[in-house]
Amino acid sequence: MRKLFLISSIVFITSWAYGQTDSGKDWALVVGIDRYQSLPGLTGAVKGARLLAQKLVKDFGFKESNIIELYDDDATRSNVLNAFDKLTDQQNISKNDRVFIFFAGHAVTKPVGGKDVGFLMPTDGVMEKFFGTAISTDQLQVIEQASPAKQVFFCMDACYGGTIFTRGLGLVLPKETESGSSQAYTAKQSRSALTAGSKDEEVTDIADQGIDAFTYYLLQGLSGAADVNADNLITSSELADYVAKSVRYRTTQHPQYGKLPGDDGGEFVFLKSTPASAETAAPAPPAQTQKAVNENPQQQVAEEEPSQPPRVVHPSRVIQERPEAKPFWVYAFLGGNSNSYSMNLNVANFTTKSGGDFGIGAEYRITPNLALGLNLFVLDNKAGGGTWTPGAAFYEDNYFDGGYYDEVEVVNGTFTEDIRYFSINPLIKLSLGGAYIDLGPSIGIVTKAEETGNRNEYLYDSDGYYPEVEVNVDYDSKLTDVKTRVGLPIGVGYDLSLGGFRLSCELRYDLGLTDLYSNTSGKISSVQFLFGAGIGL
Repeated sequence: MRKLFLISSIVFITSWAYGQTDSGKDWALVVGIDRYQSLPGLTGAVKGARLLAQKLVKDFGFKESNIIELYDDDATRSNVLNAFDKLTDQQNISKNDRVFIFFAGHAVTKPVGGKDVGFLMPTDGVMEKFFGTAISTDQLQVIEQASPAKQVFFCMDACYGGTIFTRGLGLVLPKETESGSSQAYTAKQSRSALTAGSKDEEVTDIADQGIDAFTYYLLQGLSGAADVNADNLITSSELADYVAKSVRYRTTQHPQYGKLPGDDGGEFVFLKSTPASAETAAPAPPAQTQKAVNENPQQQVAEEEPSQPPRVVHPSRVIQERPEAKPFWVYAFLGGNSNSYSMNLNVANFTTKSGGDFGIGAEYRITPNLALGLNLFVLDNKAGGGTWTPGAAFYEDNYFDGGYYDEVEVVNGTFTEDIRYFSINPLIKLSLGGAYIDLGPSIGIVTKAEETGNRNEYLYDSDGYYPEVEVNVDYDSKLTDVKTRVGLPIGVGYDLSLGGFRLSCELRYDLGLTDLYSNTSGKISSVQFLFGAGIGL
């Protein structure tokens, strides 16, 4: 019995020393946005946010049901604010709970009333419409004050300076006698925030890791690198100090850490529940020791130059108050086509012929999903041709073998017409990812450059005498017929983006709307398959 009592006492004391000081729950909101509806896209924000959410569950005992995850299209302003409603609901959140909030995406700093105000941009955020489509730091302060939780920690992988803080704060360590106990930190209410940098700074990626430097070192710190006093507890200030030093050493960013309204001197505490797993631990840091970061990184630069330098990702997650210039593209394309006449003729049967296309164009992208363009097409085709209809009659003056004939009856024959047309095609282009559809009028000219063929004829004289004279006529006529052509092309295609270059393929149908020649009532239409290459300016 005494032995059992002793074991129970040890278990109780250990759980008290290393556990949280109360029965509060851990809650989290994790937001990551790579795809924006009207802002430049990002890389690695969603991946980093997912890794962090996994780490909270596997290493720090957060329940999956207590973590709200919003990525890309789900991270709308409405959904983010609804998540804040849940985290401030006193029916769900108790006064002993802890709330961790992580956001990775665009941020904007805008002067309002003589001071800078930061705005987090959700996936449907719109520049110059901050108050209706973004979430301001003033709103975040109201939210954290409304939360009944004892500890609230904002960690934002976005740069907008210290606009959220009431005061800055450096590394806070407990007294030596308190080290190893979370009670030293959680006795008082905590409200704090960590941001990736000051306003107008560029977010930097760690090469080949697929996530940016801020989230990379955040994961490193939560894996144990931030526990500078080795007490198995990671406080928000320890984590902020480690991340700030590491990021400043590796990049040009200056992470900001500070306190929010309602803070009473407490600390948000991360207490590990299990050893870090291979899936959630951040990759090993590139050619850099922890000592170089935590003690005196400036002295280590010459000795331990990183083997994989950071790579700056553009566009930056810092968006200036004025929108960035929209990309302007120029491109060229080649392709083939199949053309058809829809003519009403009683002397010939027309068939579809094929040819080649060449064109150049320009495009101005208004939003990621909308662009205006202008194409210049040159098409050179065997566009008309076929067979003569037996019995077709021509009235013409003709001398043959010493006789005069004024009527010709065609028995059979073939012909081909070379058709070229040039067109200007203004268009509207709608995109979703790489896929797109474009539509716009085509206005230009059509020329009949040449007609070649042969026909067998019976000849009639002026008295209607039928001498059964059959003549085979081969001809090669140069034509100068020129007509205006109006069409309506519509195309579907796919753009493969390669940074400042792109490759594309498109299937178009160009519907002819105007009759081509005075002696026919017909139009020319074509199906075109195009390959193109473009460059952004």
